[in-house]
Amino acid sequence: YPHGPKLKVLDEAIDMDIYYPRNTEMLRNNLGIDGSKLIISCVVPYDGSPNDRKGGRFFIELARRFENDSRYVFIHVGYRNKNKEDLPSNYIPIGYIYDQNLLAEYFSIGDLFVFPSLLDTMPNACLDALACGTPLLCFDTSGMPYIASQDVGTFVDPRNIDSMSKVIQATIKKSPAVIDRCRQYALKRYD
Repeated sequence: YPHGPKLKVLDEAIDMDIYYPRNTEMLRNNLGIDGSKLIISCVVPYDGSPNDRKGGRFFIELARRFENDSRYVFIHVGYRNKNKEDLPSNYIPIGYIYDQNLLAEYFSIGDLFVFPSLLDTMPNACLDALACGTPLLCFDTSGMPYIASQDVGTFVDPRNIDSMSKVIQATIKKSPAVIDRCRQYALKRYD
């Protein structure tokens, strides 16, 4: 309609004044992680339930695959399972975080942010991670492949732990250029 209303599609908006790249040196020290380690992070609720649609079990399996490789540490925010036995030694379970500034530090700390969900149309955790300067690794399903371009996100077949492992093996320490690229992408689409 030439004289009708103009429609514009807007992406989800996030608070860029809270979610921005943070200095994570103190958080690393508090967690006992030395600066040489590659940090693979994840923020999804996980209570051990078989109805784990957010994929926390996949993240634990990833950590298990790298348990004998001392270069990697896996941080999982949202771990609410009372059972902490038999977790991989390179896996740090963190409960629910209510403080958004602290949460932004956890989004910033990773060299790679893994979001192993199978059913999310617009995963805000991924948008927050990008705003904090951290590139993504997600399953190529639901809304995940639409949230980021290939230069800030990698998308693999759902449930494919082998493909996720290959991406992690190719991960290097996050550089200022990568942080800036992720941040600028988030500012352009999600501010």
